[in-house]
Amino acid sequence: MKIRGDNIIYFFVIFRFIQIDIDDVFVGASGSLFTANDIRALINLQEELRNSIENFTFSLGFSGYFFRHGSDAEIEGNDFLVANAKNFNWFPHMWRHNHAHEHSSDYLLALMAQNKFFAENYGIPTKLSYAIAPIHSGVYPVYQPLFDGWKRMWNISVTSTEEYPHYWPSSQRRGFIYGNISVLPRQTCGLFTHTHYFHAYPGGINNFLNGIYGGAVFKTLLLNKFSIFMTHQQNFANDRLGSFTFSNLIKFVKCWTNLKLKWIEPVEMTKRYFEKFKSEETLLYTG
Repeated sequence: MKIRGDNIIYFFVIFRFIQIDIDDVFVGASGSLFTANDIRALINLQEELRNSIENFTFSLGFSGYFFRHGSDAEIEGNDFLVANAKNFNWFPHMWRHNHAHEHSSDYLLALMAQNKFFAENYGIPTKLSYAIAPIHSGVYPVYQPLFDGWKRMWNISVTSTEEYPHYWPSSQRRGFIYGNISVLPRQTCGLFTHTHYFHAYPGGINNFLNGIYGGAVFKTLLLNKFSIFMTHQQNFANDRLGSFTFSNLIKFVKCWTNLKLKWIEPVEMTKRYFEKFKSEETLLYTG
């Protein structure tokens, strides 16, 4: 941004901090999972996005129980992904994609231990102090055993959810801090577990494109200083709608704005977020 005053021109850099999470890695029915070619395409997309997003790396959420389930091509994709695990950031997403609120404290710890052992066994790095609960279960309303287990097993400091204080409207999503774990608002981008193909996109292809080119997805990035986008493994397989979305979204942002895009670690993002939104630290209980 350029402002002129007193015959001096002042320049201000307007940052947008962006993280793209890919949930449900290894999870899903055969026919919807990564192949080796999908992983190669994801690595190439990551390199492309790094030209526009400083320090960018995808963050992958894994459920280890489902490793090597699927067709021969999908099993090969699983093997190729863990062989290239160090290309990505990783976060735990519960061993069997379990919903936290359905389980006791001891059972949750056992599930987390299995997922942690899986990650250690396959050399999957989990250094972000970040986790996502499947369907955000247990984050809000708070389920104490989840927060206790995260801290004890993974030393988690940050999570995110789209459910606080309410899912809709998205512009009103907020953060809070509970049990020394910071909860940041999470954003959707029109990509869900069922969005695999262009021809089957809900509302049609124009609805999909409009979200990217000036619509809801673009406005989310434009209007939020901090954006953690939720996507899923399925969105980067088959027609790779996720790849199309973010490749074209970032090009559109660079063409029509002067925003500077940057990825920062979740712990740093939460620090900056609550410096800006100090009043959100205290959890609000809503009906």
